[in-house]
Amino acid sequence: MVRVWLRSLFRRRRSFALLWTVGLAVRLAAGLRRVALPWLVVSRTGSPLQLGATLALGSVDALLAPVVGSLVDHLPRRRVVAAGVILFGGGLVALPALAAVGALSLPAVYAVVVVLGVGQFLHHVARQAWLPELVTDLDAANAVVHGTDAATQVVVLLAGGLLTAATTATTALGVAGAAALVGAVPLAALPPGRADGRDETSDSDETGPGLRPRALLSRTRTGVGYLRGPLAVLVAVAVGINLVMPAYSLFFAALGAATFEAALAYTVLLVGFEAGKLLGNGVVARADWDRTAALAGGVVACGLATLGLAAVVAVGGGTTVGLAAAAVAAAVVGATQPAFNVPTDSVLQASVPERDRGTVVGAANALYQLPFPLAYLGGGWLAARVSPAAGFAVAGGVLLAVGWVARGRLDTTMAA
Repeated sequence: MVRVWLRSLFRRRRSFALLWTVGLAVRLAAGLRRVALPWLVVSRTGSPLQLGATLALGSVDALLAPVVGSLVDHLPRRRVVAAGVILFGGGLVALPALAAVGALSLPAVYAVVVVLGVGQFLHHVARQAWLPELVTDLDAANAVVHGTDAATQVVVLLAGGLLTAATTATTALGVAGAAALVGAVPLAALPPGRADGRDETSDSDETGPGLRPRALLSRTRTGVGYLRGPLAVLVAVAVGINLVMPAYSLFFAALGAATFEAALAYTVLLVGFEAGKLLGNGVVARADWDRTAALAGGVVACGLATLGLAAVVAVGGGTTVGLAAAAVAAAVVGATQPAFNVPTDSVLQASVPERDRGTVVGAANALYQLPFPLAYLGGGWLAARVSPAAGFAVAGGVLLAVGWVARGRLDTTMAA
């Protein structure tokens, strides 16, 4: 199945293969960071709530959506992708550098997390806006992108857990930053005229007027203006999902620290989760489906699977058998996610003209991320004051409610 995905990718034009390669480097770095950064905070503070606050700061990049969207629509998208990757990698490298000089305080970690969030947001918005210019089958392309992300995570999370356990969290973060920076080199070095899409259009260099405050405000209104009707429902569903889903990594970290008392246990849970996502994306890549039914059904299925995970965690205890059962339950949860992640991306990309796609994708992603601070802080509070199992139980209930409401609200025009 993976071979099929890769053949599909590299049959595309060189720009798409390059975009995928750079994305792979980012995912390698993000996977290492996903293990090492939460473990760094939890091991130093012993507080899931502090971890929640740290992760919440990583979502403040949504406030930059108007600037990011206009950058994507007025600069060659390749440059924006490169800038995001370099910012992300540089932020990761800064953490071990600060540790080496004895300056790695919690406020310093907070500041770096903000930088990491901005870098990832730049990369993500530009990649989403660029993809429709390079492929025709958006569902298959998005499934491949999500699937290769998940495949990378399965390997890298395990490697990150071993590296963090064998060395230190800051060492793992430094390796992550180096991986991201190396991955940006070929993208940044390519001549602007050799890519597809915006790089070759006459308006790609009209950066001045489009980035002035008044123009930014106008473009933001334009972007939000697209998010009406079926797209408004789509955004509302995504916001509902993100009330709880971002906290899953936090719950896994709390489980690893409090229940199993090992960084490797946290890694095993994340690997199970990502392995499930890989399987789910493999199914989605081959599916001939009704996007509306798949999206709503996927949210309901994820809610049910999350409730199952909560039950397994509650009764499993800190044993090896309990860890294995929790990892399997996490895989089931992960397998349900592509059913709503893939159609969400595809519908948004297909519904917006190319000229405004960066602005609209930026506005949509900003709205998607509005609940992130609440998810992280609320999840941290639940994990600290009650238990990670309680956090999963609440999350499962919220997803069931969102999926059930979505079944009657999603417009039929969103169907494939």
